[in-house]
Amino acid sequence: MKNLTFIFVLLFTSLGFINIHAQNTDPKNSTIKGFNFAVKGGANFSKTLGDVQENQSFLTDFNIGTVVKIPTGLNFNIQAEPQLSRVGSSRDGKTESRFTFLDIPVLAQIHSSNNWSFEAGPKAAVTLSQKQRRQENLETVNRLKKVTLGLVGGATYNFDSNWFGQFRINYWLSDIIRDGAGDNEGTSILLFQFSIGYWFN
Repeated sequence: MKNLTFIFVLLFTSLGFINIHAQNTDPKNSTIKGFNFAVKGGANFSKTLGDVQENQSFLTDFNIGTVVKIPTGLNFNIQAEPQLSRVGSSRDGKTESRFTFLDIPVLAQIHSSNNWSFEAGPKAAVTLSQKQRRQENLETVNRLKKVTLGLVGGATYNFDSNWFGQFRINYWLSDIIRDGAGDNEGTSILLFQFSIGYWFN
């Protein structure tokens, strides 16, 4: 929990410096040497797949992070979206598994008409914490790999020059369970994300 609190403080402190620097550098375009910055947060709906027990259902949790857009001068942009994301699954309303990741997607973004854009690309997920609740007992477990890989795709709608909404589908390609932790067939995570974000201007 202390590590998670430290990461939150570091994240928002960094965002504050970024915003101040962006305003001083280019107040009309909110860029730092061509980069654009935003913050976002929202809801996660996730479940584990593969070598898991039956009756798994979606778990609701949160995501919070940043967006860094890098114009390429071509028909697409590169967009990095580092974020804290908590996912997992629920079973029979009695057992919950919650995993906190530092997700680092790097996406290609293609703009469309009517304020829409579409994004897709790979991501790396660094495991920060893993908890499991049985009945009323919450315990720390050690079953996940430190780093896993996945794919991300989705769409963004820009309400105006600052506010935007995002939808993302995340799927872990690599087995998330470390060797020797009781996994036989491979375990993955399916995650749907809905977020609201704000570009600094």
